[in-house]
Amino acid sequence: MELEGSVKETVVTQVSVGGFDRHVKARDLMKYLENEVGLVWRCRLKTSWTPPESYPNFEITDTTVIQRKDNYKKVEPHAFVHFASPQAVTWAVDAAGRTELAFNNQLLKVSLGPENPYYLNRRRRDTTPFKLPDVSLEIGTLASCDEFIVGWRGPPSGVEFLVDPFDCTCKFCFSRDTAFSFKGTNEHAVIKCDFKVEFLVRDINEVKQYKQYSEPSGFVVLLQLASSPWVWYRTADDDFEKSVPFDLLDDDDQWIRTTDFTASGAIGRCNTYRVLVPPRHGSKLKKAMVYLRERRVPVEDLKLQLRIRDEPDFGRFMSDHFYYIYKEGIPFEIMFLVNAVLHKGIFNQHQLSEDFFKLLRNQSMEVNVAALKHIYSYMDFTCGRKYSFLAFSANQLRDRSAWFFAEDGKINVLQIIGWMGKFTNRNIAKRAARMGQCFSSTYATVEVPSEQVNMHLPDIKRNGYDFSDGIGKITPDLAMEVAQKLKLDLNPPCAYQIRYAGCKGVVSCWPEEGDRIRLSLRTSMIKFFSHHTTLEICSWTRFQPGFLNRQIITLLSTLGVPDEVFWGMQNSMVSKLDKVLVDTDAAFEVVISSCGEQGHTPAIMLSAGFKPQTEPHLRGMLTCVRASQLWGLREKSRIFIHSGRWLMGVLDELGVLEQGQCFIQVSNPSLQNCFLKHGSRFAETKKNFEVIKGLVVIAKNPCLHPGDIRILEAVDAPGLHHLYDCLVFPQKGERPHTNEASGSDLDGDLYFVTWEEALIPPSKKSSQPMQYDPDEPRELNRQVTHKDIIEFFSKNMVNEHLGSICNAHVVHSDLSEHGASDEKCIHLAELAAIAVDFPKTGKIVSMPAQLKPKLYPDFMGKEEFQSYKSNKILGRLYRYIKDAYDKDVSESSELNFGASDINYDADLEITGSADYITDAWAKKCSYDGQLIGLLKQYKVKREEEVVTGQIWSMPKYASKKLGDLKEKLGHSYGSLRKEFRQLFENMDSEFEQLNEDEKNKLYERKASAWYQVTYHPEWVQKKLEFQKPDGDEGVVMLSFAWIAADYLARIKVRHQGTENLDFAKPVNSLVRYLADRI
Repeated sequence: MELEGSVKETVVTQVSVGGFDRHVKARDLMKYLENEVGLVWRCRLKTSWTPPESYPNFEITDTTVIQRKDNYKKVEPHAFVHFASPQAVTWAVDAAGRTELAFNNQLLKVSLGPENPYYLNRRRRDTTPFKLPDVSLEIGTLASCDEFIVGWRGPPSGVEFLVDPFDCTCKFCFSRDTAFSFKGTNEHAVIKCDFKVEFLVRDINEVKQYKQYSEPSGFVVLLQLASSPWVWYRTADDDFEKSVPFDLLDDDDQWIRTTDFTASGAIGRCNTYRVLVPPRHGSKLKKAMVYLRERRVPVEDLKLQLRIRDEPDFGRFMSDHFYYIYKEGIPFEIMFLVNAVLHKGIFNQHQLSEDFFKLLRNQSMEVNVAALKHIYSYMDFTCGRKYSFLAFSANQLRDRSAWFFAEDGKINVLQIIGWMGKFTNRNIAKRAARMGQCFSSTYATVEVPSEQVNMHLPDIKRNGYDFSDGIGKITPDLAMEVAQKLKLDLNPPCAYQIRYAGCKGVVSCWPEEGDRIRLSLRTSMIKFFSHHTTLEICSWTRFQPGFLNRQIITLLSTLGVPDEVFWGMQNSMVSKLDKVLVDTDAAFEVVISSCGEQGHTPAIMLSAGFKPQTEPHLRGMLTCVRASQLWGLREKSRIFIHSGRWLMGVLDELGVLEQGQCFIQVSNPSLQNCFLKHGSRFAETKKNFEVIKGLVVIAKNPCLHPGDIRILEAVDAPGLHHLYDCLVFPQKGERPHTNEASGSDLDGDLYFVTWEEALIPPSKKSSQPMQYDPDEPRELNRQVTHKDIIEFFSKNMVNEHLGSICNAHVVHSDLSEHGASDEKCIHLAELAAIAVDFPKTGKIVSMPAQLKPKLYPDFMGKEEFQSYKSNKILGRLYRYIKDAYDKDVSESSELNFGASDINYDADLEITGSADYITDAWAKKCSYDGQLIGLLKQYKVKREEEVVTGQIWSMPKYASKKLGDLKEKLGHSYGSLRKEFRQLFENMDSEFEQLNEDEKNKLYERKASAWYQVTYHPEWVQKKLEFQKPDGDEGVVMLSFAWIAADYLARIKVRHQGTENLDFAKPVNSLVRYLADRI
C-alpha cells in the first residue's frame, strides 16, 4: 500500500536550510532563495536554542533583575523556510543535491525535515485550524456555577487559542522571556521562548459559554479538562521575516516537552481554562464551537455573570512540583499531615484559611497530631465507611477494577480471605487468580453434598497436554434441577460452566456413574480447597447466533478465502436489515435467526400479525435491531453467518471421535416452545436439532495466528446425540484441538463454528498451529501475602499491553501483502499469547517500539489524522457501511415515541380486563421506574435496546469493557423481566382450581389490562404527567405490556383469524400452531 510521499507528488511547502554562517540575516537568505528557487512566504532563521547544560528555570519570574550570561555555545546556523508551492520545495531539494545553491560562496544544504506519511502532509495542507488571536487566558477552578477562582493569569497580550481539526487538539500559544539556569552554577541566560499548552478535544469534559455583562466587549468560554495538558516550549529569539499578511501553519522548529511553568503549579492543580475572546473573532469562535459539538463535546450556554477572584496566595511560587502548603511557625510533622489530608481530597486548598492555621499554631503538638491523624484516617472512607482492598476477578483485572470491603471491628479482609478457601499456591499470579475465582458473576443453584461428588475423575493426558483440561460431568437429573432453578427447564442446557468448592470449569450431561455420584470433577478443575457446596453457574449452552469478526475475517482472508465471499455476505445481511420495517418476512428472519432468545418477543409479535407500521414498540425493537447490527458491521465487521454458531467446548467422554473430528448438533429457535405453559395442548416441546456433517471452521478469540483457525470434520456420533449447542472435541490425537485454537481449553471457552462452504479455506486443511506453552510460573520461597496481591494488581495496571498488541497486529496484517502470515504479525501473535496468560503466569510482555503503528487503517475508527485508507477487505466493508448507513445509526438513537405516536389496538381490549387495571397500573409504574433506572445507570438511550439485547448506544468507557457492561445490563434486565413475568403469572389461591381454558382466559384478561395501561391514550397521558417531576416527561415506555406477549398474541390471532394467510411462510407458522389450539 502506498503511504509515503517519496512515491507520490510532494505536497510539503517547508524545508530546513543550513550551510551558511552566523552573519547571515533572514531577509538576505529569503531574497536569495526567491531569486534562485521561488516565492518564499516566511523564513525563520534560528539564532537561539536551549543552551547546553541548562534548563528553563520557571522559579525566576522577573528576568529583568538577574545577571545574564551570554558566553555559551550558540546554535549552528539554520533556517526554516516556507515556500509558496510544493514545486519550489522539490526544486530546492534537488538543486541543493546537485550543489547548485551557493549563498555567499557557501553551499546550502536543504532537507524536508521530519518525515511524515504522504497522507498526513496532504491533510495538514487541507485542514486549517480555528485560530483565535489576542485572547485572555486564566487557569483556575470553577468553585460554583457562577464563581471562578484564578490560579494563573496569562500574558496581557499575544495569547493565541487554536482548535485544530487536523489532530483533534486545542492549543494555547504565547511568548515570554524565560530564564535558563546552568547546572552547577548560579549563572543564567534569558531567552525569548514560545510556549504551547496542548490537550486533546476528547479530554474536554465540558465547555461553558457565559453571557458576561461586565465584559460586553468579549465572549467568555470555560473549558473543563479531564486531565492535565501537555506543556511545550521552544526558543524564539530568532531572526524572522514574513512576506504575506495571512496566517501560515507552524514551521518545523521542534517543540520540547517541559513541566508546569506557572509559579503556583496551576496547570497541574486546576482543570478549568477561562478564555476571553475579542468580539471581532466571534464568527471563528462560533465555528470552533460547532466543531466541538460535532466531536460530541458538551457545550452549554449560560446567561449569568461569572464572578472572578484570585486564589488567596495568587502568584506565590510553589517550591516543589509535588504541590504542598507550607506555613511559617507550624512544625513539619503537623504540615505533613495537613498536606496528606489535602492530597487525599478531604480538604480543598481554598478551605484552608488563616484561621485554620492560627488554630494549629495555638494547640499543642499532641492535639494537632491526633486531630489530623483522625482526619487523615478518612482517606480510605466513603460515606463514613473504611474500604480496604480485597480481591479481583479475571474480568476486573482486565478492566483495572477490584473489590474493596468496608472493614469494621468485627470483620476484616484477611478474615474474608480465610472464609473463601485455603489458598496454598506460592505463585502470586495463580494465587490472585484463585482468589478471583470467588468473585466471578454466578447464579447460585442447588446444594450438592460432597458425598455426591467425585473429585477424582481422571484427566486424559498425552504428550505433555491435558485433553480434558477443565471439563467434568453432571448427571441428567442434577442438570435438570439446575435448569429449574435458573428457569431454563423448558429448554434445558446440556452443559454448564460452574464454580463449586474451589473448582472451576464445565460439566456436561452424562448418565449416572452409580454410587449416588451426581457431579464428577477432574483434578485440572480443582484450584483451591473450600467447604462451599453450592453449585454456582456462570453460563450454559444455548442457541447463540454466529457472527464473523475482524480477527476471524483477517485470518480467513490470509488463508485464501476470497474477498467477494465476505462482501457478498455483508451485502446480503444489509439487504435484509433494510427491509425489516417494511417486509414482515424479512423482519421475522432477522429476529428469529440473529437475535437469540431476546428476539422471541418481536418474532411472536410479527407472527401474530402485528405490523411495525402501526405497532410502535415493534417498530422500535426492529429499528434497534437494525441499528445495532449496522453498528456491529461498522465497528467490528460482525457479519451474520446463518450456517454458524458460537458454541461452548466439551469433551467426547466416550472416545468415539478421532483426531481431526468433532461432533456438532445445533438447535434452531422455535416460538412454539414459548407457549409450553399454556396447557396440555401446548406441552409437546418442539426439538429443532440439526447434526452438522462435513468440514467446519472453528476459532476462539483472540485469534491472531493463521494456525488458530482449525479445520475439522464434523461427524455424526449417535452416542453423543444428547449433547447440543456445544462443540464436542475428541480425546484422541497428538495434541488437543482446543490447545491448537489460540491455546484454549475446556473450562468455558466459546468457539466460533461455521459449516458455510464458502468460508472453508481452499486448502481444506489447518495451518501449522502456534505453540502455546506458557513459561513455568515463578514461585516464591514463602507464602504469598495480601501485599503481594495488591502489588501484582498495581503492576498489571501499568503493564497491560494486550490491547495495543492486538491493534498493532491489525495494522501490520492490513499493510502486509501476506496478511496475518507476515513475520511481524507472527511475532505479535506470540506476544499476545504471553499477554493473555499474564493473570496466570505474572509474566509481563512489552510492546516492541519498532512494531508500534504510526497510522491506523480507517476501519479502526481512530482520529482522522491518525488514519489511512485501507484497501483490503476490512476497509472496503467498513467504508460501505460508514458511507451508506452512518446517518441511519446515529438517527436511530433519537427515535423516541411521544403520546401522539402511540396507536391503540382495540383488538387487544377484551371483556373482564377491567378487574386487573388497578393492579396493572401499579405494576407498570414500578417496572418503568426500574427500567428507567437501568437505562440511566448504563447510559443507554432506548428501552428497545435492552429488551432485544441489541445494545449499541452505550458510550465507550475508558476503564470498562463495553462487552462486560452490556452483559451486566442484559443480566439486570433479564432479572427484572423474570420478576415481572412471575408477578404476571401470580394469581389468587382459587386460580389453581380452574381448568386450563379458564386459566388461559384469566391470563388473557390480565395481559389485556397490562396492554391498556401501557397504550390507552388516557393511561399514556397519566403516565407522562406522573413522570414529569423526575424529568422524564415526553418519553413513553411500552415494553411492560409485552412481558405477556404470548397471551396478547393469542388475543390477536383469535380476533383476526387465519384467512388469506400463506402457511408456507415461516412467519405464519405460529398462527397456524395457535389457531389449532385456542
